[in-house]
Amino acid sequence: MMKRTFKWLALVLALLLCLIPLSAAIGDAGNFGGGDDFGGGGDWGGGSSWSGGSYDSDYDGGGGGIGIGGVIVIIIIVVIVTLAKRGKAGKGNAAGSAQQPFSPAPPSTAGLRPLFELQQKDPAFSAEALQQQFSNLYVRMQNAWTAKDFEPMRPYFSDGLYAQFNNQLQEYVRDNKTNYVSNIAVLSVNILGWTPQGPKDAITARVKVRVNDYVLSDESGTLLQGSKTASVFMEYEWIAQRASDAKSGEDLGKAQNVPCPSCAAPLSLNESAKCPYCGSLVTIANKGWALSSIRGISKQTGGK
Repeated sequence: MMKRTFKWLALVLALLLCLIPLSAAIGDAGNFGGGDDFGGGGDWGGGSSWSGGSYDSDYDGGGGGIGIGGVIVIIIIVVIVTLAKRGKAGKGNAAGSAQQPFSPAPPSTAGLRPLFELQQKDPAFSAEALQQQFSNLYVRMQNAWTAKDFEPMRPYFSDGLYAQFNNQLQEYVRDNKTNYVSNIAVLSVNILGWTPQGPKDAITARVKVRVNDYVLSDESGTLLQGSKTASVFMEYEWIAQRASDAKSGEDLGKAQNVPCPSCAAPLSLNESAKCPYCGSLVTIANKGWALSSIRGISKQTGGK
């Protein structure tokens, strides 16, 4: 009886493997979330395969390595072997304990300096104000992603991270499809600490959000990926940087007003921006917080 059960299980899992699409995964702004829930991984910027503008096109599951199909085959083998071992153990061990839902590890502050040290050199610094600025930034970046126009976000990103986001967004433009991120709710923003990094200071935060995330064809409106109704819960680690001599009052969301060196037109920017009048790329020392790295901590999907 047990052998017959395993044979049927293997057959069903094999059929499911044939039915599972191996298309590119989706996510919120930057295609980060991916198609499946996870408990960590996938750095953006900060020394990973995404840093310095070196965009990894295989990130979403296509391309090199064993790929999604290989991962699914391995999972199937592990499931069958595990069930076989449990069957041999006898009915006495069959009940077991109920599986608990994944709970990501608490944020680590190792290597981070406490915020009061940052306040000592910048008395006007407010963690609460920065939390609100990060919360607003998340909503703005998702809206820009859905609108397929990321240019307004340039002042709030480092040059490398902005290029990575924008390059991926152009794939949607070329493919005539849109990644919609709707019903956005920022659940919490926790500022963990900061570190001096040469001429810049870096601050680290955990950001938890809930969104609906799906892709539609621009031509037919057909749902290509994701779900319009399922809630996606994401947790990220954000790192933002600014010049080490900067003071609060020029924080993220309060870009500097400078004249374009080519045509003297007024510009508002943090690190760089394209002049809308003459097209010149203008770069200044970053005095406000600008995102330089985003890392996924966990993703959980609820509903259908």
